[in-house]
Amino acid sequence: MRFLEIALLPIGGGKEKSAFANFKKHSKSVVATVKKFEDAMKAYADQDYEKGEELLVKVDELESKADKLGWKFESGLGAGAFLPAFRGHLSRLSERVDDVADSAEESIRCVYLRPKLFEDLSKAEEKDEEVSKIKEKLVELASKSVNCAVALDKAVSLLMEDMEEAADMAEEIHRCERKSDMAEEELLKELYKHEELLPPLTVMQIKDLIESIAGISDTAEGAGDILSAMIVAMKA
Repeated sequence: MRFLEIALLPIGGGKEKSAFANFKKHSKSVVATVKKFEDAMKAYADQDYEKGEELLVKVDELESKADKLGWKFESGLGAGAFLPAFRGHLSRLSERVDDVADSAEESIRCVYLRPKLFEDLSKAEEKDEEVSKIKEKLVELASKSVNCAVALDKAVSLLMEDMEEAADMAEEIHRCERKSDMAEEELLKELYKHEELLPPLTVMQIKDLIESIAGISDTAEGAGDILSAMIVAMKA
């Protein structure tokens, strides 16, 4: 029998299976939110504001769905699913997973409130076509956040099936986040390289947006840290 099966054998059956099924739905809903966020970023980068606003509504809907699924999972924990110590770990993990969707929703709302950012970028692009790289790299950074969310979802799904594979996937979250850090750094370099072509306020707002998008991956990494700590505790 695998170690994970031995470790989790005392937790019972029905309540735990039902609760964890809700957790997996919650995690997948978070991934859907981040993917829709990426779609919205692409629309805004193309200055298709109507489509961007439509996708913003979708992001809001998916984020709300993730909240409800997270609450449903927490309710299962409150009903006595899982051993107390493990229950606490799962509750913290669920909260941090939900924060990933919250971060995506906050980031796209920043774009919605500041559509002039992309207008200013387009004007600067008329003076130097290299400025187009800023928009391209913003979308690329959004894509990195999707990769982190997907890796986190896989790690969550594996937690009750294979602890070692879940631990490996937690490491993959870290690798994805490091790639996000690199993309963030390259984007900031590109921004400052062309800052003289942009209004100072726009430069500051784009910097804030970059940090907000990168924060999605950071939040996913934080969830991965909690998951890794859970695995270590379960092995102790």
